[in-house]
Amino acid sequence: MKNVLNLLMVTVLTIGVAVTSCGPSAGDTPGATAKKFNELIAAGNAEEAMKLMDGYEDFSDEEKEKFHMITQEASSQLDEKGGIESIEVIEEEINEESDKATVTSKVTYGNGESEENKDALVKVDDQWRIKLEK
Repeated sequence: MKNVLNLLMVTVLTIGVAVTSCGPSAGDTPGATAKKFNELIAAGNAEEAMKLMDGYEDFSDEEKEKFHMITQEASSQLDEKGGIESIEVIEEEINEESDKATVTSKVTYGNGESEENKDALVKVDDQWRIKLEK
């Protein structure tokens, strides 16, 4: 699980996404879930962001604490870029079984910079969840 959290840290720090948001309900599409997850990370809301992750229920206390620290650091880095101006879902690729997806988003920051990021998702109990590769 440490490898998963290390990968998440790199992803979160690299993609730097967001805006403030409330609650973990993300919508019926992979794009809506990816956007919501990134908004929650940007807002520093680790608790709600974790609820959108596949397997979060199995995180140890140590892993949850590490995720909280990563989320706070990512949120601070986003503030240095002037926050998030917008997040646009560019592409949603869903597999034939409709249980896995990849979402490509364009994030535009308050300082005018922008970048693309990709999120892998998996459908669990009819809900899209962020999938972290081990």
